[in-house]
Amino acid sequence: MADARGIEIGLVGDQEKGRASWRFSFFQNSFVRRNGIWQFLNVTIAPLVVANYSDGWGHGGVMPASTVDPVLLDYTTRGTNKPIAQTTTADSLEELSRRLSRSYGYEGAESISNAYGFYIDFIDGAACSLMAAIHHPYANKESPFAGFYHTRQRVLEACTQAYGTSARPTRSAISFHWRPQPVIHVSQDGRSASLRARLLQPATDKTAGTIRGGMYHDQMVLDENGSWKLWSLTIDEFYWTMNSWKEGWGGVEVRDKDAPDQPPPRDLVRQYPPDLWLNEMEGEREVGFMGGRERYVSWPEIQRMWFGYRNPVSGGVPENGSYWPGCVPCYQHKPEWGMTKHGWQEPPTGPTLVRAMFAPGNGSSDDGTFISVSVTPGPGEVVEGVVRLVGEQVELEYVLTDKDEGRVTFELPRNLSGGFHLLEATFSGSNRLKPGRDMIDLTLPGGPGSRLGD
Repeated sequence: MADARGIEIGLVGDQEKGRASWRFSFFQNSFVRRNGIWQFLNVTIAPLVVANYSDGWGHGGVMPASTVDPVLLDYTTRGTNKPIAQTTTADSLEELSRRLSRSYGYEGAESISNAYGFYIDFIDGAACSLMAAIHHPYANKESPFAGFYHTRQRVLEACTQAYGTSARPTRSAISFHWRPQPVIHVSQDGRSASLRARLLQPATDKTAGTIRGGMYHDQMVLDENGSWKLWSLTIDEFYWTMNSWKEGWGGVEVRDKDAPDQPPPRDLVRQYPPDLWLNEMEGEREVGFMGGRERYVSWPEIQRMWFGYRNPVSGGVPENGSYWPGCVPCYQHKPEWGMTKHGWQEPPTGPTLVRAMFAPGNGSSDDGTFISVSVTPGPGEVVEGVVRLVGEQVELEYVLTDKDEGRVTFELPRNLSGGFHLLEATFSGSNRLKPGRDMIDLTLPGGPGSRLGD
């Protein structure tokens, strides 16, 4: 089990009524791991403050005083059991090392994500070098509303083309790039990762200010020197915005339907053309984004939201087709930019679903008892790896290849004793897929707990 506690910040609005409000809530959730997949066990959300945007929360907001007393998680009863001594083998040490590397990978991906945000906050000619330095030499990066630049050197030159080569002694405005709520998937060997995070962008200058929101789709790799570097960086913006601090996000007018589909391109596009233009990316991925294809969608219109990972429990993908895994420009347009072309594993996109079930015939017949094990990955992912079916009197194994299409059928030993049997089906995982497991039970005639033939 696991617990999580934190503060939820809500920016709520009704554009038709010109209303906007802040909501601050306390949450405390519990999770349980079933068959290797983490799921919610319970969810507790308690509002603390609700305030109209125009008035703020300085006088307590508009809801009655909260009676919620956010308490710290109680760990007083945890950790009291002493660990059981175990004999460690060379194989288990190797597996523990791999798991530790994956944990480091999570921290490394989040760290380099935050570092990028901080460098971009204060971007100028001097900061361009610092920002480019956290990219791998073969990285690709999107410059907003323009396109993708490939290699660290091209990323640096695009930045200095836009912001010059020297530091600014003073600045009249600042635009923050906060990257909260990261969803991180680390490769099986812990040397690469995919990250999706929000962009929360408060910005201000001497005359006005705004808050805007977008979404990052990034990949990171561990280089030969043991440092995490950005491999691919994509920004989808903006999903929502506001014109000024005064009106807030509830006071934005609908964009004129007669306005041009796209605004004039950035000067950067003419001065230093990207290696892949957003408006050259065929298909639906850049439709509706500024600088992309067709008419751009502007808040309060709702732009399409893209996901680079599957549902972390069910393994499903968005029904509207908004699934685009991995490096955004690599997936369909520039596969040669992908990390697998340079020796890194592609991180998993979600859970590997393992299901064990009786083969036709209700699982038992005069011809024997058969258990079918299926392994379901994400779209376009190949299943290769070891499937095992193990119980007290059963130990079966099969190596799946792409020709098996993720399925194998085992015949149970004919000398199984009567009674209850609990079997575990496991998939070992692969360079692309996470391990997975499932349980199945059966009761054979002639033993304790027998239900057949009663």
